Amino acid sequence: MKTKICPITGHQMDAVFSAKLLNKYDVQYFYCEETGLLQTEEPYWLDEAYDQAIAATDTGILRRNLLHLLRSLPLLNALTGEQSKLLDVGGGYGILTRMLRDVGYDCYSYDKYCQNLFADGFEPEGNFSASALFAFEVFEHIEDPMTFLQENFSNYSCRTIILSTQTFDNSVPDKDWWYYSFATGQHITFYQPKTLKILAEKNGCFYYPLGKGFHLITDQHLSKINQVIFSNRVLNTLQALYLIIKQRKLSKTQLDSNAMKEKIKSVES
Repeated sequence: MKTKICPITGHQMDAVFSAKLLNKYDVQYFYCEETGLLQTEEPYWLDEAYDQAIAATDTGILRRNLLHLLRSLPLLNALTGEQSKLLDVGGGYGILTRMLRDVGYDCYSYDKYCQNLFADGFEPEGNFSASALFAFEVFEHIEDPMTFLQENFSNYSCRTIILSTQTFDNSVPDKDWWYYSFATGQHITFYQPKTLKILAEKNGCFYYPLGKGFHLITDQHLSKINQVIFSNRVLNTLQALYLIIKQRKLSKTQLDSNAMKEKIKSVES
């Protein structure tokens, strides 16, 4: 009989249901009553699931990156300022990193499963430190969120992470919940707001839910008024658009192009 230990508490989790992943593997799901964490059994199928890092069914990837940009800019302005160094952990094709560099932020991208196509040359090296991290659509892919947070906070000398993942409340969602994504086999961990709050507190941080699927874990205090602004899609978008206009002269688009041309020249010579 399969069992599972909660990566947050170390306690035994309860088996709640099974489902067929990748249309061929019968997989057991486990639930931790204390933290609200829901997980698959040990994900032995991940190499196959990530044969294509970005699922072919993911037709909304560009739209979501634009939304992530707009939602992040006011937060960054409040927490780190325009001169900060940023890192997108699990950055995929580097789309968000390129967008952030285009509006003036010194952002870098890392993803062990996916080729950085749009921000090639802007990956963390050496003793890289960051003012803030991004983990958009990452937390549902990791088996041990506690270790993930601890390692990234330690590796990049940072205590702020902006993330996205869909959450559920109280009871385990029915098997028709779209976020399970049984067909791709890539989503293995699911959270409640209280799960993320516990993760934050165990890392000495605060947790702020900022609207559907959007979350902040940080050691900085976020004022009540900023929580309201960042949770309101309209107010947040207006502030983001203002910042894009205000910072247009800080864009790194041409500077990055020049840097890459010089890099190519040096390799050819």
